[in-house]
Amino acid sequence: MIYLIDDTPKSQIISFLNLEDYSDILDRRECLSLEDVDYLMNADCILIHTSYHNKSVLNKIRETVCDYGDNVPLVMFSDSDLPEPVFDGDNRTFIETFKKSVMYSMLPGFLQYFRSTGKIELNVLAYGEQWIKREVNVIASKLLSKIMFLNGDDMLDRDDIDAKALMTILNLSQPEIGVTLYDVMEDEQTVKEFRENINAIIDSFNKYGKNVYHWK
Repeated sequence: MIYLIDDTPKSQIISFLNLEDYSDILDRRECLSLEDVDYLMNADCILIHTSYHNKSVLNKIRETVCDYGDNVPLVMFSDSDLPEPVFDGDNRTFIETFKKSVMYSMLPGFLQYFRSTGKIELNVLAYGEQWIKREVNVIASKLLSKIMFLNGDDMLDRDDIDAKALMTILNLSQPEIGVTLYDVMEDEQTVKEFRENINAIIDSFNKYGKNVYHWK
């Protein structure tokens, strides 16, 4: 169950979604006591308005129940936040700030995704169902920027590869990509060949929303 803790009037929420349509997966609570918080330990995800009036409840949910997303995925939203969601660094189970109106506009897609897959994917809430395409473009840009000024005919050195970024993009590109991080790091290839492989992955995600390309 996903818990929405927000005292925003239902008359305002209805412009984004009908809560009753998601009653099987979404439980909205306007008010909680400290004693009520413990049952949230079994939640699939918690969405909480950071202006919630009881700061003791807010802090207990963030620090103890969710442990900043390590125990239970957590989203904190507010009217005053910027539209772009801010994750807790590389931790994709904790959104620290998210503008309330944007969060609510993305919520139906997030709930539908959870209903159909049984998985909590905060990237869907943050960026929509095409989040993987966006993720690939951001990561690929990191990889390519690191070798931007290298000669294309030179052999690529391991130190010129952002291994963490490459592992992520390869994982998102499976199974069609057909190689692992180890394979790529051990393979001898020119800077140009590496660029072409990464650009092919970008092109595939932009065209098809997934990778259909095999590493060459």
